[in-house]
Amino acid sequence: LAQVSSGARAKVQPPPPHVAQHRVAMALPGLLLLGLLVMLPSSGSSASLRRAPVVIVEPNIASPSMQAGAAVKGYMEASASRDKAWEAATLAKAEAPGSYPVRLQKLLVAQGKALQAVDKVSEKAIASADAAAAEAKAAQSKIGAKETELKGMKNFDDDASNMKMNVGANDKACECADQLYGSTETTAKTAVSLVAVEEGHPRWHPRCHC
Repeated sequence: LAQVSSGARAKVQPPPPHVAQHRVAMALPGLLLLGLLVMLPSSGSSASLRRAPVVIVEPNIASPSMQAGAAVKGYMEASASRDKAWEAATLAKAEAPGSYPVRLQKLLVAQGKALQAVDKVSEKAIASADAAAAEAKAAQSKIGAKETELKGMKNFDDDASNMKMNVGANDKACECADQLYGSTETTAKTAVSLVAVEEGHPRWHPRCHC
């Protein structure tokens, strides 16, 4: 029994390390492929992830200027219908006098619609002009407020002019711009303050009298 048990234990011993590594290397591609298949979304979920196309919709509220333009278009159409009615009445008078009264009645109806369209154009044009004037007034008020705000801010033009005059007054008798205003080759503060000069800071240039 001892021999049989020892033989059984010998049969179930783990394989050598190089064999185990080889088996893992052979199984790794299959495991990676299985993982990718699990991560891929199904057809239903992929359809839900698609974004709906962007649809540009016309504005449903017409501005006063748009209403005025539509009124002008309506008048042009009513005027064209009136002209056709006039031509039909003139032709009926010359070639079909029996239908002339009917054509005159249609001409009067077309003329009435054209007059109504003219009144509508006048009404919408006045409303559009009032709206444009109100918008211009609001814009002018906003511009005035912004100008007032800008006037209260620092005037960089004056600062630049003052610096230009200061540099111009000093550069003829002094070549110590680095000490006065800081070096142009670094972002560090290299300017020498007046306090440092008064405390005996050494001068940077023999001809510097700043």
